[in-house]
Amino acid sequence: MKKNMMRLLRVLICTLAIGQYSHAVDYKFNIFVSSEGNDIARGRKFDPIATLSEAQKRADQYIGQFDPNGENKNDSIYINIFAAGVFECQTFQWKHSHQNVHLKITNLPGKVAEFNGHRQGCYDVREIKFFTAYGKSSDYKAYKGYSGFGTIKIQGLSIKHYGTGINISAWPDIKPGKIEISKNEFYKIGEIVSPGNWSPRFSAIELDNIDGAEVLDNRFIKVANLVETALMHAVYFKSSDFGVVKGNHFENVSGPPLKFRNGSDKATVEGNHFLRGEYSTHYYPIQNWYDNWWLSDAEAGEDRELPSIDIKVDNNTYGGGYLDFPINYEYNYRRSICVNRIVATPDILPESYIEAANSYNTNRRFFIRGQSVYGVHWAQLNCSEFNGTSPDDLNY
Repeated sequence: MKKNMMRLLRVLICTLAIGQYSHAVDYKFNIFVSSEGNDIARGRKFDPIATLSEAQKRADQYIGQFDPNGENKNDSIYINIFAAGVFECQTFQWKHSHQNVHLKITNLPGKVAEFNGHRQGCYDVREIKFFTAYGKSSDYKAYKGYSGFGTIKIQGLSIKHYGTGINISAWPDIKPGKIEISKNEFYKIGEIVSPGNWSPRFSAIELDNIDGAEVLDNRFIKVANLVETALMHAVYFKSSDFGVVKGNHFENVSGPPLKFRNGSDKATVEGNHFLRGEYSTHYYPIQNWYDNWWLSDAEAGEDRELPSIDIKVDNNTYGGGYLDFPINYEYNYRRSICVNRIVATPDILPESYIEAANSYNTNRRFFIRGQSVYGVHWAQLNCSEFNGTSPDDLNY
């Protein structure tokens, strides 16, 4: 009987050991940051550290224990950073290029997490970005092979006085996990932070080669350049399909608040409010921009860009003078083209759509025509003198 019990015990121990190494494990590491903390603290809820740079250092050390391409290849590592207080001169660079390594930065529930970039002049303003993740670059820790970083969630923060708020860039052939930017406030982002002292910025949020990114329930206030105003946007998608922009408030953005560039297809823009203000110099809230389309194949090489197609624009509201057919097509700042509202640029635009758009826009003194450029067909409105001009003042 005793021998049988020992055999059974050995079997159970072996079974548990095999189970331990054959099943995926979720590892979670929580870091608490407070403006009243200290960087020699433990980083716990009641013993927080003081800076995002220290949080980044500790996250790096924790992740460094694992081998995502080896014994931990089936495991997931979650880094959760909880912030509370008002911070100055904080930035964060995420360098972990593996699909099983995930990051969340959020406010401590019930607390304010406000980050001020240039308010006290602590950085070279030309470079200041609150959050960066640059994909397959020399700065990335590839862990023996790039697999596209995992999920990144930035939520519940107040991001103020930065040149750029968030810049996430993946590699074209390996897309990352889900990116969610939600319930944040972006205030005074762009060249407006330090007028006349530096080159213009481009966006509060820039997403390059990021498919399926979600930008939800954020507020963007005074996102502006004072010089080259058209270059500054609240959200900028570049070669990023299936983007979702819902429930956001855009106010006083100098350029078109949303920019889609180079085949950022099948996006959804829904339930947002767009409000022009003193810094706004455009009358359309959404820009579809592409470069070098008119060059020959030999001249353009790999640099030819295409318009973004199948953008669904629905149930948004527009104030302060924004047009209610919101999408503008612009290529290389040579000329602007506006298209009819709701759904933009299917690959083949039927004559019935052109006729309907023509009927819709007759009362707005625009005219529409079908055009083909390198096999791409769309309805085109002539508004080549549109930038900074009231629609009623256009001359044809």
